Amino acid sequence: MQHVKKQWLTRFALGLVGLDIVIFSVYGLLQLLSTSDDMRSRWGITPAILTIVGIHAAYVLIVFPFLRKKFEWLATIISVTMYAILFAAIIDTSGNTNLYYRFGYAVLVFLMGMIGPFAPIATIALTWLVMVFAYVGVVTPTNASVLLNLAINSVVTIGGLAGWLFFRKYYVAPRDARSAALSRLLNQTQHETNAILESITDGVMIITTGGTVRVLNESAAAMFALNRTDALKQDYRELFPAQTGATTLDTTITSCLESGETIQNVCLLKNHDGREFYVDIVASPIYQDTHEESIEKTQVVGTVAVLRDVDQKQRQEQSQKDFVATASHEMRTPVAAINGFIELALSPAVRQDDTKLIAYLDKAHQTIDHLSDLLNHLLLVSQSEENALQIASETVDVVAVTQLVLGEFSSMAKQKHIALSFEQEQTDDQKPLITADNQQLKQILRNLVSNALKYTPDNGRVSVQVKQDNQRVLISVADTGQGIAPDQISELFQKFHRVDNSKTREVGGSGLGLYITKLLVDAMQGTIAVDSTVGQGSTFTVSFPAAHDQAAPVA
Repeated sequence: MQHVKKQWLTRFALGLVGLDIVIFSVYGLLQLLSTSDDMRSRWGITPAILTIVGIHAAYVLIVFPFLRKKFEWLATIISVTMYAILFAAIIDTSGNTNLYYRFGYAVLVFLMGMIGPFAPIATIALTWLVMVFAYVGVVTPTNASVLLNLAINSVVTIGGLAGWLFFRKYYVAPRDARSAALSRLLNQTQHETNAILESITDGVMIITTGGTVRVLNESAAAMFALNRTDALKQDYRELFPAQTGATTLDTTITSCLESGETIQNVCLLKNHDGREFYVDIVASPIYQDTHEESIEKTQVVGTVAVLRDVDQKQRQEQSQKDFVATASHEMRTPVAAINGFIELALSPAVRQDDTKLIAYLDKAHQTIDHLSDLLNHLLLVSQSEENALQIASETVDVVAVTQLVLGEFSSMAKQKHIALSFEQEQTDDQKPLITADNQQLKQILRNLVSNALKYTPDNGRVSVQVKQDNQRVLISVADTGQGIAPDQISELFQKFHRVDNSKTREVGGSGLGLYITKLLVDAMQGTIAVDSTVGQGSTFTVSFPAAHDQAAPVA
């Protein structure tokens, strides 16, 4: 049905409620002033009229707001019809002679034009029909003269037609079948788009040229620990704490908006929970065709920013770069040393001196051993990072393996005059056995004993103890070295970490020994702990579950 804007219809209905209040006020005033019966009859406000007024007001205030949500025209036509009945009733009770009511009725018919031609035309026809029925005696004749009725009805007719002609230019165009179908298609497309955005694990932001966030999917909100509702319609630069990475993010989006080209960058951001992480951002421009002065133009109206959390990948790449750089540096020193010792051994002066020749070759051999250990360490690290570390499962005699490894370091201990001792705490007749990789257990012990000897000054002491306790086998390596500060213990088992103090700086090493030890212990379901006091020494303890199978242990 044709009608003007919904806001106009609502104001029309509320205006009629205002007229209801006026009628109640007039009735109260007449009662308060104790006017004559003729005066009351002239205004014709009876209890029946007040009942109709009350019903209309209740309808507009209670029912109308709910009905208009789905049937705007019907909700308004009910209100207008009730008021037309009210006017007809009050005109009749006033004897049809109250010109205020008659002209008010004409104004009402004029305003009916807001809801299309049907209401004013039907009201005009009914008005003339009542006059004809009164003239022929079908209904009770009115007190007004025929001439007055003709004049007033003519005014009503003119008012109704004038209202329709006036308001029809403000009618809201009805939605036809095509527009309704397009609206449904638009809603469906919007739902599908939202579903796609929410299913994407990457963060997605749509930002206007002014920097306002118009779209933010759930992944982006979670990534930056944002309240999604609060973030929308804000400037995206206000969503991130001030930091270097935020500048890179701003530069990426700004460059995209200014150049109209896709820009990609990786930046380090901090979210609202304080977590720092690397984000790969790809900002792509959004274009829109515009028509200015009959010239079609394409301009950038915003950008779509896709944000991917690449923190793990970026840190792995950085770790690999650090690994390669450190490995190259560590290998360069022994290779140069080997080359130097061999050059010295090959010099004519040294070749004639067997003592010096043997000494240089022996140092070259020791350096080769160090290089071999470094290469083995690097190989283990590489295998671990590629998940290719092979761990055998066999029953191992811990005491036998420990004694074998200590035998390898007896010469080194004698050179530094360090007392290297072994102790087995026997709790029963069974040997302390574990299920582990025999060769990798030797590597663990070599790393621990080698570190203890290297970091213990001459004339010190290194002791190794094996014991079984509560179904676990414990191996402890204690030294009387310089010890480790408490703030450095948590970093001991990181790659390339070495305790930094003046007395340990001169000791060589790759910084991989304890990292690999922790790696191998974890791979064999064991644990490792350290207890250290600066100036007194350190004790490293590894623990493995005891094996129940006592048959054929490997040493």
